[in-house]
Amino acid sequence: MIAQDTSEAECLAENRELRARLTEAEQELDAIRSGGVDALVVPVNGDKRVFTLKGADHAYRILIEAMQQGALIANAEGLVLYANRSMASMLNAPLEKVIGSVISDWIAPQNQAFLNELLRLDSGVKHDGELLLTPTDGTQLPTFVSAGKLDLSRESGQLWMVVSDLSEVIERKKRDSATLAQGLVKEAQEDADKKLTAAAHQSASYMRSLIEASLDPLVTISTEGKITDVNEASAKITGRTRAELIGTDFSAYFTDPEAARKGHERVFAEGFVQDYPLSIRRADGHVTDVLYNASLYRDEQGRVQGAFAAARDITARKRAEAEILKLNAELEKRVEERTKALAASQERLRLAAEAADIGFWDWDLESNIVRWDKLMFAIYGMPPSDDGLIRYKDWTSHVHPDDVAEQEASLRDTIVKAGRNQREFRIIRDSDDKTRTIRASDAAIRGEGGKATHVVGINLDVTETFERLEEIRKLNASLKNRAAELETSVKELDAFSYSVSHDLRAPLRAIDGFSRIVEEDYTPKLDDEGRRLIGVIRGEAQRMGRLIDDLLTFSRLGRQKVESGRIDMEAMARKVFEELTAVEPGHVIQFNLQSIPPAFGSEAMIRQVWVNLIGNAVKFTGKRERAEIEIGVEPGEAGEQVYFVRDNGAGFDMRYADKLFGVFQRLHTHEEFPGTGVGLALVQRIVHRHGGRVWGEGEIEKGATFRFTIPDPGKEPASGQQPPPTQTL
Repeated sequence: MIAQDTSEAECLAENRELRARLTEAEQELDAIRSGGVDALVVPVNGDKRVFTLKGADHAYRILIEAMQQGALIANAEGLVLYANRSMASMLNAPLEKVIGSVISDWIAPQNQAFLNELLRLDSGVKHDGELLLTPTDGTQLPTFVSAGKLDLSRESGQLWMVVSDLSEVIERKKRDSATLAQGLVKEAQEDADKKLTAAAHQSASYMRSLIEASLDPLVTISTEGKITDVNEASAKITGRTRAELIGTDFSAYFTDPEAARKGHERVFAEGFVQDYPLSIRRADGHVTDVLYNASLYRDEQGRVQGAFAAARDITARKRAEAEILKLNAELEKRVEERTKALAASQERLRLAAEAADIGFWDWDLESNIVRWDKLMFAIYGMPPSDDGLIRYKDWTSHVHPDDVAEQEASLRDTIVKAGRNQREFRIIRDSDDKTRTIRASDAAIRGEGGKATHVVGINLDVTETFERLEEIRKLNASLKNRAAELETSVKELDAFSYSVSHDLRAPLRAIDGFSRIVEEDYTPKLDDEGRRLIGVIRGEAQRMGRLIDDLLTFSRLGRQKVESGRIDMEAMARKVFEELTAVEPGHVIQFNLQSIPPAFGSEAMIRQVWVNLIGNAVKFTGKRERAEIEIGVEPGEAGEQVYFVRDNGAGFDMRYADKLFGVFQRLHTHEEFPGTGVGLALVQRIVHRHGGRVWGEGEIEKGATFRFTIPDPGKEPASGQQPPPTQTL
């Protein structure tokens, strides 16, 4: 408890001491602002040091005050002992508030470690880096800092800093000024040893370091216009050494010496010049655009000694301005092109509206003026006026009496909601007193406050369209009746199919059965002609059975659902060929099966396609000593797969190619090649059910090739490809 009381007492005592020191600092700052003191006394390492505000370093102090970079000096504890007005401007604070403050109060939290690193620098060491300042306006200002501690006997440990605003020079390359700063500090110290007294030595060294750390060219000019001193930035921008510059006419390094001299004269006439545009020519001919800023400096007796000048490189700004001018020119060109395009678009819209017989109207709600184009007058059968103006009641008088109230309500709704609307109504045309149907669209144009100021719209006479729609409705009703009739026919066809499959098969089985009994039991009693006729009867009965089976299959295909799946076409073709040739071991065929991509479709249906096409190839090569059958795929339209079956069999006459896929259409007799004449019709129906195409090519006694496609259901049909025709019985 005693320790706690002691601690509180110590805090109170420390608080009182701090308040006293603050009051003393405020009094000192007031004296500095009023010019009542010539020096600043600041405690350093337990001792007190005197900082001269006027004296031998006064000229350097004036030069530092003319700098556009911020400059400050702080003791080892971070107390700001000196700051120029540029530094105060960066911090957005009065100079008296900056001097005497703690430097860490102006540094962003994330950079406090960097500040501590600067405060711990050894004497004679310089350090550069980026630092975020926290001005009084709450923002964060990015800067580049050059800092160091000079090894001076009395003020060892004091930190000097030159701060450059990176918001203006962020795009410029940071130069490595470590070696240069050390050389300049050494040069400043040597020069101070020669020219200044021991008392001014420390202050002059500080000032020279701050000047040389400036990124802008700085120069002192005598009343006669001769250069008396420059920094390294001046030597760099002119391409000449410091020794070459000192003593020469300052105006000789500008592209317009006369303008430079006039600016110099303004300094002596007005006391300063600000943002005076000039261009510096380097020794190699390179020109740099700058803004020239200068002010007078005086000796202790107030006599004018010359002018301090600084030049800000505005090359980047000039480049940006040129780019902006270029962009503006391009923008103006684009606006002009866009205006022309808009005018052309409006003309096309007008022509399109005329071609479509669309009338335009505009209603100014403030003046209550309604304006029509020529097509509006034509639609309403009215003679056009010269200016296109009509009265609102001229329109309502032509609207069908039964539709007026509803249409006016619709227009009011568009105006109140400042929206858009579509409507249909009838009019009585002036020219022939006929009733016409109008389809209208209108939209409100909003003014200030979001209220509608105009309503614009279009009218289209859709009378003929409505009449055609009525015809379509009648046709749809007729089609509906026709569909019902077709459904009845399908049911009758199903009944017929049932009858065929049951009622006709029984007599055929009886004929075949009794013929077989006669053949088996009475053969010895029959002569050769009788036995032949019994064979013919049995063969024809069996052929009739196969024909009935094919017809039933063909009929069912039209109603069978296509259930698509992935089909291995190569494996299926190989298996079908092996099954068909297994029953004819004496028929030798050279079989060439290419690599075939898969297809998507009904596996059972596609198998029937292969059975019929390969079966025909096997059948029609039966009389060849060297039979050849080839199965493969070819590229078709728009990347489609075209499957083919090619043989060297009997072939056919292309004049009769249109009969290939008809039911019962055969190009060879039953005696030449047996068959029912339904196989290719089945192939065509299956392929069409899958959305594909099938066709054949041949030449008599040189073979035939049949091709078909099975489209991928995930792909669009080939451009210009027509859907397959529907095959009907």
